[in-house]
Amino acid sequence: MGNLPRKFSKRPAAGFTYLGLLILLAIMGIVSAAALQIGGVIHRRVAEETLLNVGSEFSRALDSYRRVTPSGEPDEPAELQELLKDSRFPGVVRHLRKLYDDPITGRQEWGVLRSEESKRIIGVFSLSGAKPIKIANFDLRFRELSGKSSYQEWVFTGAQAGTPASGEIKYTNPRDLMGDPPPTTGTNSTTIPATDSGNTIHYWNPLDLLE
Repeated sequence: MGNLPRKFSKRPAAGFTYLGLLILLAIMGIVSAAALQIGGVIHRRVAEETLLNVGSEFSRALDSYRRVTPSGEPDEPAELQELLKDSRFPGVVRHLRKLYDDPITGRQEWGVLRSEESKRIIGVFSLSGAKPIKIANFDLRFRELSGKSSYQEWVFTGAQAGTPASGEIKYTNPRDLMGDPPPTTGTNSTTIPATDSGNTIHYWNPLDLLE
């Protein structure tokens, strides 16, 4: 009988320990859920920044395709593949290194905006209908993307590639890139020779065509 009070005195401590464990598990669950949510937001923001970078590459390629258009030829591609190999020239002329994957959908499929008159491509956009996290504070070249309700409204056209604020603009004719690369006098040349089925391929960033 003398040990009875001591025995029953352990039960409240055990109850508090169990309750504390439940509270700890609940807190861990909340923290884990919050971490997953934050991780998802961070992942989406990274994907958005990547989409802006990829979209900028498409913009530059479309702008380059237009700038070097030979007389009498269309200045807009019929398909995106023409940015990889410009069919208007007998040699291999590329305005884009590759068809990038859409960072939002993870696929290589892109929506294309076509001219009402020519039915040719004047812009590209993601096929994702999700709502963007970023809706403001865009760079000046992407100012038209502010306030959009889905990624499908983030349309990248050639005009978004940007042009120098001042100074004379000189363009390189792609015909000059089909043979040996012309001599350069500055440090802005990024022409990279490669081979493709025996032909010489020259890649260049359209911005490097501006002297």
